[in-house]
Amino acid sequence: VFFALGLGFGGVIAFSSYNKRDNNCHFDAVLVSFINFFTSVLATLVVFAVLGFKANIMNDKCVE
Repeated sequence: VFFALGLGFGGVIAFSSYNKRDNNCHFDAVLVSFINFFTSVLATLVVFAVLGFKANIMNDKCVE
């Protein structure tokens, strides 16, 4: 989330000073983007699954 919002950009600059000169930055950027995307999708699935479960439980109480 911090990388998606740009809040963790200072840490990225600090860690980038430890990279070798022949580091494949394109691969690293693509890898971080995919990890960020899949983490967001996973978090979305978990949150909406929990909300759906809670709505289902509350709906049963309202029907009774």
